[in-house]
Amino acid sequence: MVDGANAVTSKTRAREAGTNIARSVIEISRSVRYRDLTAANLLDELDTRPGLQDADPSPVDYVMRARNVDYVATITVCSLDDPQDGLGNHNGPVAYCSDTDVLGAGVTGTDRNPDDYKRVRVTLRWTTRQTGQSITQTSSIINPVGGLGPSVTGLIMEQPTSLTEDPYLIESDADFARFRATTSTSATNVTWSVSGKTKGQATGGPKTWKFDWDITVAGSSPRTPIYYDCTYVIQAEAFDGQGRSGAPFAKTVRLNRMLPLKPSGFAGGRNGNGNLVDLAWVTNPECDVVGYRIYSGTSATTITTPVTCLGAGSATLDSKADECIHDADPGTVYYKLVALDTPSAGGAPREGTATNALAIGPAASNNVPTAPSNLI
Repeated sequence: MVDGANAVTSKTRAREAGTNIARSVIEISRSVRYRDLTAANLLDELDTRPGLQDADPSPVDYVMRARNVDYVATITVCSLDDPQDGLGNHNGPVAYCSDTDVLGAGVTGTDRNPDDYKRVRVTLRWTTRQTGQSITQTSSIINPVGGLGPSVTGLIMEQPTSLTEDPYLIESDADFARFRATTSTSATNVTWSVSGKTKGQATGGPKTWKFDWDITVAGSSPRTPIYYDCTYVIQAEAFDGQGRSGAPFAKTVRLNRMLPLKPSGFAGGRNGNGNLVDLAWVTNPECDVVGYRIYSGTSATTITTPVTCLGAGSATLDSKADECIHDADPGTVYYKLVALDTPSAGGAPREGTATNALAIGPAASNNVPTAPSNLI
């Protein structure tokens, strides 16, 4: 039962991570200039984004890694000719989808700009517990030249102040970020989203709109994040009175406001093999965590000795680590665990809040379990 539950949990977590990656790819595709949007250019753009870089040095596949799972990405970008405004001749450098509408034999094209919108399709494949899985997400991006509805032509983060614009950087202890969106023509409404999830309607209009993105629980002490420190894509999309939209606009925002949170689920015990101690924990939800460190001591107040886990090259574990085997002393040993991230300006990783002290009894107290009884 435990193995079955763990299998379901790991598969569910892997699918959730894959869904988030696919959504991020779709949102980032909307930030690429329409005429430059190709599968190759999109992959180049992804390779500059934290958490979406190519984790496989070989030129065969583009692999994104999350939650210790490798996702092999297949990305296609092609153009479609919408028959609502007539069809045109499909020649020149534009790569049209194989299933787009085309002119009949001997028919003269009437659409001078048949490249009406592009279809971006993202397929991710991965393996969890020897089982292959996949997910596909598709989105259409309207050509901003001749689009049916109003396009968002600009998106500016007005507060808090950011030292950079690509991405915007929020390091201050802010409760929210305020954005101003501008549209090409008068719009009836503007919706905004965070990494593909629609959050609400902007206020204002008809061509200048504003919205607030709440990122921290207001007045909370200690400060409680609504969104963990990570990189997000903020997008605005405008609509006219008939529900038609033009090109949306997206900006990348990086949150790096606080030290890493206290890791959860830190537990351990002697494993019956000499003095070895097994330790495990749940990886932090912040995606800017770069590693973990474990400290040991002979009392709850003297936990200062860095632990180098068996098989590890140093006392600093990587960001995906969630377990450790320590060749400890035979007596009672105390442990604590901290996560690490990196300041926006660079430099040495900084430690966050440590877990409560974990006491592991002496090796001699680790008796072999007694034989089960009443087996029928």
